[in-house]
Amino acid sequence: MVLTLAAAVVAWLAVGDAVDGSAANHRAAAASLAQGIAIAQAADSLADQMQNAVNALVVGTGSASEAMTHVIEISQNVEKLRVIVEGLDPDGSNDTLVAIQTGLGEAQASLLETQGGVDETQQGLVATQPAIQSAITALEAIPDQLRSAQADLTGSDGAFDNQLGLWRTAIVLGAITLLLGLFVVDRLARSR
Repeated sequence: MVLTLAAAVVAWLAVGDAVDGSAANHRAAAASLAQGIAIAQAADSLADQMQNAVNALVVGTGSASEAMTHVIEISQNVEKLRVIVEGLDPDGSNDTLVAIQTGLGEAQASLLETQGGVDETQQGLVATQPAIQSAITALEAIPDQLRSAQADLTGSDGAFDNQLGLWRTAIVLGAITLLLGLFVVDRLARSR
């Protein structure tokens, strides 16, 4: 009978330690989820800022390309004006007109090349927008998913105390049943 009581006490303590360990793991998981939510919210915010930056770059490159088109048109009009001035004074400052013509040609070539690069950049940025938006959508869902997991975890907080109570009740009832069984066997053995 003493061994039965000793076994019940040991089981009582072991169940308490097991539940305490599970509760500690539960608390650590809750803390990790809280940190995960903070990280996910920061990543979502960064993704939104990145999307805004890409949108601004798309608009900016479009405006730059349009501005280059106007500068090229101005350069072409200056070239037309140079031709008219040259026609009015064919013997006049020929070296100056050649320098203007050369400079305008080089400026137009440079602007056309730059405009091509800006247009390519804009096309590349526009092409990346769907992928960025997809990433943003995925990142936006993570905090809510983590909050849902956190709510589930918080909802199970009382389960550890309930589990501990049930195990300890089972231990007490098992010990009492065993003691009663031993008592009955002892009485039966004495009555014979």
